[in-house]
Amino acid sequence: MTRVFSFILGAFILCLFSTIQKKVIGAPLVMTGYVVPFLFGGVTGLMIALWNINLRVSWKTIQKANSELETKIRERTDDLEKVIARLEESEERYRSIFYQSPIAIEFYDKKGALITVNSACLKLFGVQSIQEIQGFNLFADPNLPAPQKETLQSGHTACYQTAFDFEKVKALKLYQTSRKGVIWIEVLITPVGDPLYGYLVQIQDITDRKLGEIALHESEARWKFALEGSGDGVWDWNAVTNQVFFSKQWKTMLGYDENEIGDTLDEWDLRVHPDDKSTVMADIHAHLRGETTVYQNEHRVLCKDGSYKWILDRGKIIERTEDGKPLRIIGTHADISEWKKAEAERENLIAGLEDAMANVKQLSGLLPICSHCKKIRDDKGYWNQIEHYLHQHSEAVFSHSICQECAKKYYPDLDIYDD
Repeated sequence: MTRVFSFILGAFILCLFSTIQKKVIGAPLVMTGYVVPFLFGGVTGLMIALWNINLRVSWKTIQKANSELETKIRERTDDLEKVIARLEESEERYRSIFYQSPIAIEFYDKKGALITVNSACLKLFGVQSIQEIQGFNLFADPNLPAPQKETLQSGHTACYQTAFDFEKVKALKLYQTSRKGVIWIEVLITPVGDPLYGYLVQIQDITDRKLGEIALHESEARWKFALEGSGDGVWDWNAVTNQVFFSKQWKTMLGYDENEIGDTLDEWDLRVHPDDKSTVMADIHAHLRGETTVYQNEHRVLCKDGSYKWILDRGKIIERTEDGKPLRIIGTHADISEWKKAEAERENLIAGLEDAMANVKQLSGLLPICSHCKKIRDDKGYWNQIEHYLHQHSEAVFSHSICQECAKKYYPDLDIYDD
């Protein structure tokens, strides 16, 4: 009876261990060789069976799991090595770009302390080596404008152009430089990272471009002053955007204040007299097509008070797009109203004279005249005194006088022509 009970108890415990092992380590208990002690050993056999029970998982299962783990480790290792290789390649590429870039590049930490610069930066600022500028702080740079400093400190990108004064650098003893004078630079400063861990600064020397812009601006200011000094208004038309600069004199000529006229072509176009519009446009398009060396047209333009002024409008293409189309046309407005008025008066006078001349009777053809008495025969056959004939055939008014020969002949006693 005892053996039966031991057998049942042993079988129950083996089943229980098998279930626990399967749930815990994923493999069933191997019970081969443990049933006999339970059948014949009684409680002692049960204890021996429990003590010697084999908790190991099937060797094949362990080998398979181990193989799979090794495979995954190798795959992960290969992937990691590839990632590291790509990172190293990327780092080398960016390092090469950083140091070989023709654009000056600086990198600062989040507090603005300089970390490194490239060779283009050293050359731009006249510095021999990075050791000479170690300790330089971005926010202590006297050439960094205050608004841009605030922009950076608020976490935003700053882009600006500024004059960089090397004399100021020397006076403040910021670092040793072989450069002198002032250059113009264009700076782009980008905060890096979130959270912030540094600032990337890119700098270009734009001195030549800036000096060219300044010279152009001064030149334009001079010719605009010269033209407006003559009383003419100036206009500068962008034929691509249809934006137009109208000078103060251009607006004043039509009776407007400077803020009453915008910068679009319509400001002029809508004021051109309707009767003149077609000829104006024909002349403009002829010049834009290259058919004329300059654009010139006389037309009427509406003034603020509702009257029209005659304007002599002249212009010329001074700049074209890359594909050769007109881009910029500059011209002048001259008020020719008084000249037009004088011209109209002159034309009226000429017309009056032409009418008067048309009413004047003219003598023409063969006129028979007596060789002795000098009478003239008219078209009816009658002989008339010459003054009577001329009076009938012209509007001339005669007065009687005497020539020198007749005076001596007929009035010898009178010294009419004596000095």
